[in-house]
Amino acid sequence: MDPADSIRSLIRAFHGSPSRNIRKFDPSKIGSARNGTALGYGFNFSEDPGFARQYRPMLGKTYEVEIEYPESSLIALDERPTGDTRAALADIVYEAPSNFWRDDATETMMLGGSSQAVLESLLRAYNTEGGGRQDNLARIASELFDRQIPGARSDYYGPRTYVMYPGSEDQIRILRKFALAPATLGAEGLVSQQQEAGSKAPAF
Repeated sequence: MDPADSIRSLIRAFHGSPSRNIRKFDPSKIGSARNGTALGYGFNFSEDPGFARQYRPMLGKTYEVEIEYPESSLIALDERPTGDTRAALADIVYEAPSNFWRDDATETMMLGGSSQAVLESLLRAYNTEGGGRQDNLARIASELFDRQIPGARSDYYGPRTYVMYPGSEDQIRILRKFALAPATLGAEGLVSQQQEAGSKAPAF
């Protein structure tokens, strides 16, 4: 790959947080925000500061970041899984608890369903066996990351949104932060905003 193409493939995005002095994204903080996350377990971002402006707490800050992964390395939640992504999902589904929801995840893949739909069934397969939703979301994120999928992207909200899984934090570089003119999407904001608007957020 040409070095210039590699630079262009990096993701520029925004994150909103109640914290006013983030120096590095910390996996131990994932899940601490009271509203959770709609895209999966990890650090959430938006490509569009205008859309994301409303999600930052009044006294928090907005962080503009560069994510040092190409978009092509992320799982596209709105699309049918293909190639390495399909192989990784098939492997994870195969190793999941044997129950109705694992069978549903397998069938969804066979019928060309979206990655989002496969992951929702996979999460239900784990939830059926116990462990708690948050722990099971973390497990799925970890298994995807272990298979060279560092995060996910979605166009569900209009502007593109991202979740980067734990382990990717060393590849997220903070460029600058804002206090008075937020342009953000925090991990805590997506679910509550969708609920307040009366629309349905993804289950995963």
